[in-house]
Amino acid sequence: MVRVDNLEIVAQNAGILIKGGLYKHSSRKITSYELIFVRKGCLKMFEGEKHFTINEGEYILLHPNIYHGGTLNNSDELIFYWIHFKFRNNSKNNFSHFLKIPQHDKVSRPDHITFLFRRFLEDQESTWLTQETAAIMLKLILIESAESRNFLPSSNSKEFLPNRVNAFIRSHIKENLSTSLIAKEFGYNPDYLGRIFKNVYRMSISHSIQKQKIKLASKLLIESKMNIDQVSIECGYRTTNYFRRIFKKLEDMSPYSYRKLYGRVHVNLYHQERI
Repeated sequence: MVRVDNLEIVAQNAGILIKGGLYKHSSRKITSYELIFVRKGCLKMFEGEKHFTINEGEYILLHPNIYHGGTLNNSDELIFYWIHFKFRNNSKNNFSHFLKIPQHDKVSRPDHITFLFRRFLEDQESTWLTQETAAIMLKLILIESAESRNFLPSSNSKEFLPNRVNAFIRSHIKENLSTSLIAKEFGYNPDYLGRIFKNVYRMSISHSIQKQKIKLASKLLIESKMNIDQVSIECGYRTTNYFRRIFKKLEDMSPYSYRKLYGRVHVNLYHQERI
């Protein structure tokens, strides 16, 4: 169990780096923790004598008062979020007593942790972010990191087939998917497959398809220069009008409004740390 109620930490500042081509993280020793989550590309770093390669969807936790830095990267595009934090009143207690988190691991729900970072950055740029809300969002980010270990059910588990279906949706999300197509792929009756899927995921297969397509669309609207028609095609929609309708239904705003609201975070915030 992750305990955060007694974890008195102070979120300092956060940001995002978007870089094309070669990039090398600065080498230094700082007095705060730094959590880095790589959204796209690959980041190579060291801390003390240890070397790390942080790939897309992975994070690294850098410790205070230990010399760290980067080695030269060869990535076409690199996007990562970062956040600095300390213990309240400069406590020397190790937060691993409260939160068991590997120093470097893969995040099981990258879209969730990305959303939390975006929310933090948006509020940081406005007047809405208080010390209390910053601490809460930081704890949620740490929880997402702490729960990075994936549970892989055995083949006789009741979750095995629904998980295979979900994995199929994720790997074919850019295609024109339907419940009947997926049922045919797996050799099951569509009604039966839909029923056992809903028992595990609490939603229909068709809703899961649309939800994952819109997640991809949200990422493309923020992290790419595609126009809305191109995003619609990339996500496997036959018409842009249908894409707009589904997007507004799930996100409660149009694709244009979503890009306008969240895209500015990527434009304004870079890896300029204030320690």
